[in-house]
Amino acid sequence: MAHNYTNTASKAALDAPLNSSASSFAVTSFTGYPAAPFYILVDRDTSSAELMEVTGVAGTTLTVVRGAGGTASTSHSSGADVEHVIPAAVPQSVEQHVEATSNVHGVTGALVGADSTGTLANKTFRGAHTHTYSDTLPDSPTAAFLVNADNSVARDGFAVNNTGANADRNAFVLRQSGSDRVNVFNDGTIKVTPAGSAVRPSIESTGNIKAENFESTDDITAAGDITATGNMEAAAGNFGNLNVASGMSSTGDNTVGTLTAAGLIRGNQAGTGLTIVNGAEVGSLNVTNGNAVLSGSNARLQFPATASGNGTATGQIRYRSGAVESWDGTAWRTGYQSGGTDKGTGAGLTNTSPTTIWFKTVNDGTSPYRVLVSGSAEFNSVPNDGTRWDLIIRLDNATSGTILSTGVGNGFVHAPAAFTDVLNGSHTIYWTAVRTLGGGSMTLTSFNQFYTAAVFGTVD
Repeated sequence: MAHNYTNTASKAALDAPLNSSASSFAVTSFTGYPAAPFYILVDRDTSSAELMEVTGVAGTTLTVVRGAGGTASTSHSSGADVEHVIPAAVPQSVEQHVEATSNVHGVTGALVGADSTGTLANKTFRGAHTHTYSDTLPDSPTAAFLVNADNSVARDGFAVNNTGANADRNAFVLRQSGSDRVNVFNDGTIKVTPAGSAVRPSIESTGNIKAENFESTDDITAAGDITATGNMEAAAGNFGNLNVASGMSSTGDNTVGTLTAAGLIRGNQAGTGLTIVNGAEVGSLNVTNGNAVLSGSNARLQFPATASGNGTATGQIRYRSGAVESWDGTAWRTGYQSGGTDKGTGAGLTNTSPTTIWFKTVNDGTSPYRVLVSGSAEFNSVPNDGTRWDLIIRLDNATSGTILSTGVGNGFVHAPAAFTDVLNGSHTIYWTAVRTLGGGSMTLTSFNQFYTAAVFGTVD
C-alpha cells in the first residue's frame, strides 16, 4: 500500500495519556497532515519513541497501527510530541528498487526498459496490444512482428486459441489503406482480396498445394501438378479456363470450359491423355498426347456444329451435317462396319435341310446398332421333281430365328440386303440352305457364294 507524505504538517501533541494497547487517540494542534495512510512518531529522542501507521483520521482523532518499523508499543504521557515522519523503510526500499534486476515492483522475472533492448519472457498480456511501427524506434527494424525459431524444440510462432469467440470474427487480418486483404477467421477459413493494382497472384506457391475442395472464379494456372480429392470446377455456368503445363489429377467431378494440356490430365485412373468417368461435360478439348476417354452415364463430349479438313489421327471423330464421322487415316467415314464378308467354301452335296452355309457373330456391347445383311449362293443338280431350295438369313437361330432376308429358287439365288432391328450386345447371323418343296438333294457350289454382315451404330 502506498503511503502519503507532506512538508506542511505541524508538530501535534497527545490530548490525553496513551496506554500501550489503544488503537485510537486525540491530538491537539493537528494541522497540515496528509490523508491516511501516513506515519507519525511519538516521543522522538526518548526511550519511549514509537512509530505508528495512521490508517484513519476523524477530525483530531487518529486510528493507528501500533509499534511500526520495529519500534515497541509503549505508554505515552499527555502532551507527548506527535510528528509526521518518513520511516527508514521508505529510503531503504528505494535503494533496493534501484539495485534490483528481477522481481521489480512485484513482477516475477526481468523487466524490459521502454527504450532499451531486452528479453520479455513468460508474460501474459490481457486486452488489446497495439504496435506502432516506426523506422526510428528501434533503428532499422526487420519486421513489425518477428519470431526466431532458433532451436529444435517444437514451438508455434503465432497461435490463436479460440474456445468461445465468434467463428465469423478474424483470428488474423491484414489491411492495406483501410481495406481487408487477408482474413483468417476463427473457423479456419481464409479470404484473400488482393488490391486492384496487384500484379502478383493472390496465392503463389513453388511447392504443392493440397485441397479437399478447390474453387476459383478466375483462371487457375500451374507450372506443376494440381491434385484434388474433391471437386474441381470453373464455375456453375461451365466456363473458365484450366491451363496445366504438367499434370492434373482429380477423383471428383470435373466441369470445365476449356481443357488445354501439354502433359497428363487424369480423371481417377492411370493413363495417357484424358479420362473422365464421372458426370463431366467438356466443351472444347485439346489433348496433345494420348487419347481422350469419356465414360459414365453423364460423361459426354460436345462437338462443334461444323468441321472441315482432314483428320489428324486415325480414330478421330467429328460432328458434321447431322452425323458423326470418324477418320480412318484416309477419309472421313460415317458409321462403321464390322462383321465381314465370306465367299464360302461349302461346295458339295447337301441332303440335310436346313444346312448352315455360313454364320457370323457380331458384338457391340457399348452402344445400340443395326446389322445390314445380304447373301448369294448357287444351288445346282436339283432333281426336276418339284424340289426347291431357298437361301434364308436368320437372326440368332439357324432353324427358328427371325427371318431377315430370303432368296427364292434353284440355281443362282440372292437374298437381298436387309437391316435388322436395333440390337444391343452380342448376336449371331445364320445363312442357311432350306428345302421348301419336294424331297430331292442339291449340290452347293463355291462359285458366286458371297455373304455380308455390316454393322452400323444407331440410336434406340
